[in-house]
Amino acid sequence: MYEFWPLARARVLIGALELKEEKLKAKEEAEDLAQEMAELRYRMTGLLEEECKRRACIEQASLHRIAELESTYIEVQIRSVSVTNGETVVSIGRTFELEYFSLGASKNWYVAILYKKISVTTNVWIGNRNTPLTGSSGVLKVRSPGILGLVDHKNTTVWSSNTSSSAHNPMAQLLDSGILL
Repeated sequence: MYEFWPLARARVLIGALELKEEKLKAKEEAEDLAQEMAELRYRMTGLLEEECKRRACIEQASLHRIAELESTYIEVQIRSVSVTNGETVVSIGRTFELEYFSLGASKNWYVAILYKKISVTTNVWIGNRNTPLTGSSGVLKVRSPGILGLVDHKNTTVWSSNTSSSAHNPMAQLLDSGILL
């Protein structure tokens, strides 16, 4: 009877030591995993930073290219353009046209901006809607201090922009958004 207790106690102690050893091994494995996760997080952070830098570079290059295109825009810059039947001024993306036109057999002529990306041409702006020209030619001019005007064959202004600001070296530009600046 006395031998049973020491043997049982030895088995419990051995089991406790084995359990302690397994806990220690599990703790070491957990620390190793935590270290690996920290390294992965560090690498992921680095990759994310690289990706952010790459995207920032792309964005910066895109903004630079946009600025470059805007500064060298080959869109129409009007100083004095004779507009006659059939002649147009087109935005760079061919989305909008500045056109001198007549409706059907009418003798009235208008300067308008037209949207060209759909099958039915759509007038988005008519400059001289209330004062059409009666001849098939006119001159669209940009005059100091930055006023855009349409004159007839007698050099009479039939329409002009209404601006209170002045411009040094004025010009007009038809943007691909349909805006005439």
